[in-house]
Amino acid sequence: MVVIKSPYPDVEIPNVDIYTFLFENLTEQQLDRETFIDVATSRSITLRALRLRIEHLARALSHPKTAWGGWKKGEVFALFSPNHVDYPVALWAVLRAGGVVTTMNPSYTATEVSYQLTDSRSKAILTTTTHLSVALTACRASGVNIPASHIFIIDAPGVTYKAEGHTFYTLEGLVVAGEKLPPTPRVKVGVDETALLMYSSGTTGRSKGVESTHRNIVTNVLQVSADGVGMALPGDTIVGVLPFYHCYGLTYTVHWSVYAGLRNVVFGQFKLETFLDAVKKYKVNVAHLVPPIMIQLAKNPIVEKADFSSLRWIVSGAAPMAAELGVEVRQRCGAQIKQAWGMTELSPVSTIEPCGRVIDGSVGVLLPNQEAKIVHPETLKELGYNEEGELLVRGPNRMKGYLNNPEANANTITTDGYLRTGDLAVVDENGVFYIRDRLKELIKVKGFQVAPAELEGLLLTHEAVADCAVIPIDDAYSGEIPKAFIVLKSTHVPSSPAHEKTLLKKILDHVHADLARHKHIGGVEVLEAIPKTASGKILRRTLRDMEREKAAKRAGGAKL
Repeated sequence: MVVIKSPYPDVEIPNVDIYTFLFENLTEQQLDRETFIDVATSRSITLRALRLRIEHLARALSHPKTAWGGWKKGEVFALFSPNHVDYPVALWAVLRAGGVVTTMNPSYTATEVSYQLTDSRSKAILTTTTHLSVALTACRASGVNIPASHIFIIDAPGVTYKAEGHTFYTLEGLVVAGEKLPPTPRVKVGVDETALLMYSSGTTGRSKGVESTHRNIVTNVLQVSADGVGMALPGDTIVGVLPFYHCYGLTYTVHWSVYAGLRNVVFGQFKLETFLDAVKKYKVNVAHLVPPIMIQLAKNPIVEKADFSSLRWIVSGAAPMAAELGVEVRQRCGAQIKQAWGMTELSPVSTIEPCGRVIDGSVGVLLPNQEAKIVHPETLKELGYNEEGELLVRGPNRMKGYLNNPEANANTITTDGYLRTGDLAVVDENGVFYIRDRLKELIKVKGFQVAPAELEGLLLTHEAVADCAVIPIDDAYSGEIPKAFIVLKSTHVPSSPAHEKTLLKKILDHVHADLARHKHIGGVEVLEAIPKTASGKILRRTLRDMEREKAAKRAGGAKL
């Protein structure tokens, strides 16, 4: 029986809400620092101006004599927007007013937005001019009937914005209105009250609202800032390329950048050329990225000429990264590469490689104030060092629970407070963790378990492969066999079907060279892109649906 504890001493967690934690007791020197920069417009804002903007927006939201009737404690405000310099302003203004923020993927359809608005019981939504039509459709269809007076625009100039037969207040208009209002008393918020409702990816079913408390987020910011963990110094520059609606981006770039006194270069959308230019222009020191971006850094030829002289650290998270990929990026960029692991339910970061000890392929050690164990996925029997099983984690960064979902809570949180992560992992005698795969993504070939991540890591070592994903497909003899989807590099596009067939055989021979027979890939298909979430997780369900449609068409054709 092995319970793993963090090698770091516990950090002291203050009993304060997020806004108090970040914005009270700042020095004059801290307030004059540049904090967010828009990479597209070069617009920047100091911490002093940011805090004042938040204060004015909170006043406007809270004032009772407005079209939206004044914000009430505990009410939910939806953010439906790509990254924007004012995204944090809206986030912290709602929290300051005592509200709860639910963040939405800007690529959502109206149906998906409507579901989240209804499930979260949102009272208002902030969106962009581009996303307004989707937001309006969603608001009309939702079970909460959000009126046009409760729909606000983040990116339009001026006080109001006219479209779709309505006049909407802009965020700028709310800030201007707040400037003219008297200060509002701070709303007292308990540290264990819900601050954020971020929805899990939903790749295994309908998405669930993760209730993250003020204590959860404050804890995680302090955990990633602990001695030996934090990589940045006050005044350093980071990049805000991770989506702010996702917990990884929200905690580890937005909240953390203000707490640590960093300058955050905000990207509305990621483009490799813009990223490389920004690293040079703003002398970026730390970059939090995801494996799809890491693949571009490793494979794209334009990276060879980029200037990475200021870049000290790259942290990859949100999805597994093959050890070979980390090595390749380190060789090209010169920065130290380390992996973090976590999930929205853990606010999100739980493990990370220490600054002084990077082990390729590992996700490091537990952050402070946590303990973990590896258990048999079915019996929950506790396992020992170097034995593979499901990873369970307990600590003050663990979510309160899933919103209005007692069944999911019972299946996910054990009676002694551990979170069942659904990840297969091993831990060695030094407390270093290695994530093997998602429990539900394992492929069973003749009863033997095959991890897609292992095959994907091997595929990426071939010189022709730019990206890939592996899923199970039905097989009459073996039950399931692995099928690979690959994206070829532009330098290896086949000139004919015969050439493609030869190339794919060479790739499979390369992968199979050192694998047991049951791990051999049974089929391979070339795609233009691998479907993924904005945070970089492979959408295996999409690929499985594609395969089912093909199988159905084959079956239909056979009957004719």
